[in-house]
Amino acid sequence: MAVPIRRSGRGPNVRLDPQVDFTGGYNAIEDRFMLAPNESPDMLNVDVSRRGGVQRRKAVSDWGNYQPFGNTTTPEKLFEHRDQINNTSKVVATAGGVGSTNMAYGIGASWTSITNTGDCEILDHTMMNGKSWFACGLDLTQSWGTPLGVADSATAEVPDAHASYQNDYATAAGNIFPKCKFIASHGGFMWAAHTDEGVVEHPTRVRFSHPGYADRWAEDDWIDVGDEDGDEIVKIASFRDQLLVFLNRSVYAVLGYSRQNFQVIKVSSSVGATNANGVCVNPEGVWFFSPDRGVYYYNGDGEPRWAFEKVYPLMERGEVDNANLDNVYVAAVKGRVWVRIPMEDYTSRCFVFDPSTSAWVVYDVDMLANVEFQNADYEVIHVAATGQGTGLVELEVDTAYDTFNDAATSTQVGVDSYFKTRWLDSGSPFLPKRYKTPEFIMAGPSAHTVQAEVYLDYYDGAARKTLRIDVVGTGAATSLVWDDADGNADDNAGSNWGDRQWAYSSAATQDEIIRAGSIGGTGRSVALKFRGPTNVQWEVRGFTLKYLPKKPRS
Repeated sequence: MAVPIRRSGRGPNVRLDPQVDFTGGYNAIEDRFMLAPNESPDMLNVDVSRRGGVQRRKAVSDWGNYQPFGNTTTPEKLFEHRDQINNTSKVVATAGGVGSTNMAYGIGASWTSITNTGDCEILDHTMMNGKSWFACGLDLTQSWGTPLGVADSATAEVPDAHASYQNDYATAAGNIFPKCKFIASHGGFMWAAHTDEGVVEHPTRVRFSHPGYADRWAEDDWIDVGDEDGDEIVKIASFRDQLLVFLNRSVYAVLGYSRQNFQVIKVSSSVGATNANGVCVNPEGVWFFSPDRGVYYYNGDGEPRWAFEKVYPLMERGEVDNANLDNVYVAAVKGRVWVRIPMEDYTSRCFVFDPSTSAWVVYDVDMLANVEFQNADYEVIHVAATGQGTGLVELEVDTAYDTFNDAATSTQVGVDSYFKTRWLDSGSPFLPKRYKTPEFIMAGPSAHTVQAEVYLDYYDGAARKTLRIDVVGTGAATSLVWDDADGNADDNAGSNWGDRQWAYSSAATQDEIIRAGSIGGTGRSVALKFRGPTNVQWEVRGFTLKYLPKKPRS
């Protein structure tokens, strides 16, 4: 709501309309009048702060020029192999379909190949009893690693050996494993889903191992879920006390702690998951992408909750490549959910959701795989594969540029970033206003310029004008400073009597209050589109519109 300011003499008062809350994030709804005051209809590569501001996203940075398969093959799946005894981690990378040998692990600059015993496509991974286990579809299953070290060759478990299945737990044979597409360790059991048993494929079957063993199985220990209507299992995942079973159009949960009390409940009969990569589990909940409605959230209680309302209009309008949703990828990164979605314009976008604010933002990062990894310094980082290089990258790094690796050297890429406000009418959508000179609260790590395109009176065409906002950047000032356009508070060089800078500490990024020229037009509303430099993490922490109300025409 606008606040009036008294003026000397006659005439109306100048009114102020402060804008300091952009926490609503992105909303793709077509009707701009339905946006909340703190939402944006258009943004790219910016984050909305929980305190209200807008900042260019952090960078994607080469993870030490690490390339598991050289500079010609991009990793397709990433897993963490954790040595629980030594509390160390290794990243395992795989790529390729049937006939591929691409498996490798790395703990730093070097990578070591793992022998892919069956030259098969790796579909899924889990850990149990200190080993990494890999599901290879309907070919075989492989295990790799031990609690005390890592061998460089995966062991092929005996596939589909029904004769070796032992219902007598006391004499069970080891080194067997069902043919399956998906696996999970849960409740002290190994679970295998979407199985091939002899000449019969069971797309809705879940098998469980002997308790405490990953490689001992009983003939009779299986559960069929679903209604045999063509729905297939696409992923299983352990979440708290539930083994979640995701099908294309439904979700089930297996409850219980032994073969005597396992039971199946239906979590949802209306939504399912697109693919295995479209399911993500973190301690707070499970996020999955449904082919019809986008992202859902499940916390273990009740029905899954729809979380995609603000982005879903893109699917309705055909901007999302709905025929290619098998390439959706969902990952949890530092408390937020990243959703990689192929678009109709042959690009991919990452839509990033913050559960603490329910806000979405939009990145142009083409993330293909991701893994949370504990490095040698016991720091938790997020390593990813992207469509922009064959080397692995680290996400959310405080650097100026994105960097990708296709060869021996990294390629720096500037980050194109912008943020557009909704139509700001100051609470009076039909009142004409004469806009004056706004004031901006800006911040950044170095000197830079942000452009603010001005749009008036609900017209989304060409911008009426562009304001230039020159930001001094981080310095040593510790008080409110006037006439400091050159960064030197002790002289008047560069003085324009319009800039003033506030620093809350000598070491932190400073808040700067900047007047950047008059909007100078009349309209019922105004919208601003901020576009920052490609090599600076620029930030808008708020701004104040100033205007004179005008008498409406009769």
